[in-house]
Amino acid sequence: MRGTAAGTWRHRAERGTALFASVLVLALTLSAGLAALLKWSLGGYRAAINRTERNRMLYAAEAGLQFSVGYFRSLETQLQTVHGSMGTWNSYCADLSNTFVAGVAPLLPQGLVCVTYEALAVSKRLITVRSAVSNTHDGSVLEVRHSITNSFISPFEHLVFYGVDLEIHPGAHMTLCGPVRCNNALYLGTCASLKFKSLVRIGGEIWHRVKVKNKKLDAGPIYFTDADGDYQPMAVLDDWLDNSHPHWLVGSQILWSGNVKSKDHGVTPLLLSMPVTVTNHLGEVQRLLVATTNAHILIEPPASSNDTYSAKYYNKAGMRILEDGTVQGVSNAVITAYGSTTNVDHDYVIGHATNMSWIVTTNRFWNTREQAYIRPLDIDIAKLDTWLASCALPLELTRTNSARFGVLYVTTTNAPGRAVRLANGARLPDTLRNRLTVASPRPVYVLGNFNTELKINGKVTSGTNAPASIVSDAFTVLSKNWRDKDNQFNNMERAKQTEVNAAIMTGIVPTVDALYSGGLENYPRFLEDWKGVKFTFRGSMVCLWHSVYETGSWQPTGIYYEAPNREWEHESQFNDPGGQPPGTVPYLRFSVVPGSWRRTR
Repeated sequence: MRGTAAGTWRHRAERGTALFASVLVLALTLSAGLAALLKWSLGGYRAAINRTERNRMLYAAEAGLQFSVGYFRSLETQLQTVHGSMGTWNSYCADLSNTFVAGVAPLLPQGLVCVTYEALAVSKRLITVRSAVSNTHDGSVLEVRHSITNSFISPFEHLVFYGVDLEIHPGAHMTLCGPVRCNNALYLGTCASLKFKSLVRIGGEIWHRVKVKNKKLDAGPIYFTDADGDYQPMAVLDDWLDNSHPHWLVGSQILWSGNVKSKDHGVTPLLLSMPVTVTNHLGEVQRLLVATTNAHILIEPPASSNDTYSAKYYNKAGMRILEDGTVQGVSNAVITAYGSTTNVDHDYVIGHATNMSWIVTTNRFWNTREQAYIRPLDIDIAKLDTWLASCALPLELTRTNSARFGVLYVTTTNAPGRAVRLANGARLPDTLRNRLTVASPRPVYVLGNFNTELKINGKVTSGTNAPASIVSDAFTVLSKNWRDKDNQFNNMERAKQTEVNAAIMTGIVPTVDALYSGGLENYPRFLEDWKGVKFTFRGSMVCLWHSVYETGSWQPTGIYYEAPNREWEHESQFNDPGGQPPGTVPYLRFSVVPGSWRRTR
């Protein structure tokens, strides 16, 4: 009995120990599971916090990036001083990198590349903008990058570029050998024939009709080229293929192989950004940049001493003739202050126009179209060259590595009939390496041949020309046969064969009701009997504004002029960014390409 009890007790003790061990193992397992679960939960919570923190950092970095991109866009116009080889770009980037807000890295210029945009030469720059945000808790850093493609397109890469409506209704046969672009509508018609030999890009509609009210439409043939360079008619099966045609959208692309496009095909206007001064709701004066079709501000003098808009030709000029006749030079001085050196342009008085050998202010002639006497400020280009060669004064006009090189700004008083006239300009100044831009807010007249000779290695060569431009309120050509004394009461004196080679940027008088603008065929205005006489033009015709000072309406031939035989073609050197006239204002095209973000510790 005693032995049996002891065995039973021993058996129970063993079972208790096993139970305790099982409970202990279960408790430990449960504890480990709970610890693992808690660790997993805490890990997930921590990961969620990290994700939230990372997203907050990403949003902050993106905000900084967008601010920087917006800031860069707001400074677009500062780039418009760049011309030719655009060699000042890198220094501009270096300056710009110092203006960015804290936390945003400098711009990284990656080389100038020449590409094509719709058969136009484009100087293209890829820029990387970086925005980095650091976490003060764990020291992590998140960086976001975007790429900005900044493209420069010169308006002079077109034979014709209009920021306003473009009307072409020639009375004689006309062929346009070069790209044609218009931001608005294109109106076509001819009583002879009209041919387009290159691309046509229109930001509005293309119409075979006249804009003038109650005017009969001439039905002469109009042609555009296809992919093989063959001319294809605008009239198809006794109907005109324009924006009113039901098959315009597709039919135009098939017939002309995409060489002709309007806004229906995705063509958008190319606009310059212009400064506008506004007053906000707090009464504060602010200066904004807006896209505009009226770029007359480019040739206007500063509205105040604070008007330093860099695309204005006044602010680009290396020498100026002011309203009161003062001839003003611009020189560059090196100023050292507080241990740093800065280059500063400053203006100084050279003399007065009446005392300059290359300026005449006493001439006068009659303009029948304007019904007014014109009192020009005459500039003799050959005498200007002689004066510059002997001038010992420091002039940015003649300093070849200056952004002001070759740019002459000329204005006169606002009295009626005041204008600028360029004479004896067959060869441009040797002192300017045969390059010249003359800009004026007033009308400009050219007397005789302009930029038809080039001096190479001491030898004068005809039939070649250098990059030149004339920028003005209005533009009139006077032939080599013009004499002021024969034009004191009327015009229509017999003209003589004349040639002008330059990029022209000027204004027109728009069509109003029954008053025709004169069309592209009268973009350069005439005051002589040119019938049967050839007028040769090689360059670019750009119209971005309506004339302000010479606003007389165009009148048909036989009243104050007869139309010349027009030989007009585009200047091929304007397709090269290095072949632009001094001071050329390019159009800027931007596209923002999303980059990648990365997080580093």
